[in-house]
Amino acid sequence: MDLSIIIVSRNTGEMLRRCLASLSAGTGGLACEVVVVDNASRDGSADMVRTEFPRALLIENDTNAGFGRACNQGMARTTGEYALLLNADTQVVGTAIPTMVAFMRAHPEVGALSLGRLARWP
Repeated sequence: MDLSIIIVSRNTGEMLRRCLASLSAGTGGLACEVVVVDNASRDGSADMVRTEFPRALLIENDTNAGFGRACNQGMARTTGEYALLLNADTQVVGTAIPTMVAFMRAHPEVGALSLGRLARWP
């Protein structure tokens, strides 16, 4: 497995749906697994993942475990060479994911990589 993608969700149904849908084109042929940790959502998010994205491993918390603990829960279930913590409100575009994996493979001295676009304030 090249990459494990961990997504923590709490009541983010539609954003999570778009995020998960974007992964099919955004992983560029990498062997990936997706772990969704649902923090006691009440909006049907877990049912949506189970129904529409059955290949994703779904961890359902009975209570809101918090973001950090939920990330750790997801990480504990991964098997990938690399792990990506991806927010549920993210949509993967272009070659961002394969580019990051290629960078990590080319630079084994790097332990962590973060990518984001900063908001520009007026």
